[in-house]
Amino acid sequence: MRLLGLLLLCALLLPAQSTPRKTARRKAAPAAVPAKQSPTVPARRATIANLRAEGSKLYPEAAILSLSGLAAGKPGSKEIFDAARDRLLATGFFETIGYRYDSGPDGFALTFEIADIAQVYPVRYTRLGIPDEAANAALVKALPLFQGKLPPTDPVLAAARKALSALASAQGSAVAVSSRVASDMPTDLHVLFYPTGAPPIVAEVHFRGNKVVPSPVLQLAIHGVAIGTEYREPFFRQILNNAIIPVYEARGRLQVQFPGITIATAEKVKGISVTVEVEEGESYNFGRVSVAGAEPYNEDLLALSKLKEEELANFDEVRAAQARIRDNMRQRGYLRAASAVERTLHEDKHTADLVIRVTPGAQYAFGKLTVTGLDLIGTPAVEKRWALERGKPFNASYPEFFINRIQEERMFEDLGDVRHTLDIHDDTRTVDATLIFIPRKREPKKEKF
Repeated sequence: MRLLGLLLLCALLLPAQSTPRKTARRKAAPAAVPAKQSPTVPARRATIANLRAEGSKLYPEAAILSLSGLAAGKPGSKEIFDAARDRLLATGFFETIGYRYDSGPDGFALTFEIADIAQVYPVRYTRLGIPDEAANAALVKALPLFQGKLPPTDPVLAAARKALSALASAQGSAVAVSSRVASDMPTDLHVLFYPTGAPPIVAEVHFRGNKVVPSPVLQLAIHGVAIGTEYREPFFRQILNNAIIPVYEARGRLQVQFPGITIATAEKVKGISVTVEVEEGESYNFGRVSVAGAEPYNEDLLALSKLKEEELANFDEVRAAQARIRDNMRQRGYLRAASAVERTLHEDKHTADLVIRVTPGAQYAFGKLTVTGLDLIGTPAVEKRWALERGKPFNASYPEFFINRIQEERMFEDLGDVRHTLDIHDDTRTVDATLIFIPRKREPKKEKF
């Protein structure tokens, strides 16, 4: 029975399995998901956003950048920056030039690193036939970095000569311009621009307007230092200051001036004739005279100066007083003593107040004595007579005084000469003296035949 029931159940299930199949619908493909986009990156601009120049101590940054040919907003690249650096170097104003740059969204940030040429000198002009103001203006136009001084490099001097030649030609003076570093005084180096060719040589000097001092006296004072020199007015005026002013100051004329100098071709000799206009001024007397800076010796030094109030202000006597003061300070051990004169002129009273300001320097003490050229008897005898004591202030005039005394007393026979040397020790502020005795040379005896 169980078997029959099981067979009936299977028969009922078979029709269900053979039911016709439904057509399956194809599922729609899922909608495409948009790809995730990256953030927007702006393109880098190949232009200059920021421009700087660092390191120059002599020239304005704006002027340097202008000469580079670059500016904010202009194209930039390493090749462009190299070319700008080369342009700056070609000006002749700079020792070295480097640069650094960063690239950002707004463009390049460029910085030039500048090292100036340190040797720059003021400029002077002579015999170009153009006013100094016009010459300076021409240099500013040709050399925008010019501010009264120039480095003496070939590019700079070439550009300056070209500008000055063009200016001279425009003003009717067609001259070729030369240049060199010159000096009217050892400490007065300058760049000199002058006409190409042989310079004028001073052959004669004449004076006009002088009454107190005769012309022959003035000519005698200046001829030895002026005749035969190249004429340049600043240099010639320095000669006047050194040679002629002292002649007048010895006569109390403390305000002499030379308002005009004219030159012309000399008639009888080769060279130029220079005529100097002289304004001699009024005669001055000494007013109040004092010494300062040498305490506690000021009053003693004032008496030593021998300068008296109301006497003629003779500056030859002032210079002699300075020499006496210097010698006196050296006798006190102040070997580096010096002085300067400060003067105040009272034009209403025609008097000159003087302050002789002393700079004593360090005081030196005597160290030791060394005697050479004498025997075992002579050396102790000299040492015994030597009066300077070790550790006491060194009297700079004593060695010469001691030698003169020995020679006058004829302390040694057959003595030829005595000299001395001083070894000054700045670290210990002591002075060692050496006396050198030189025997007299004996004439060889002539044999008789």
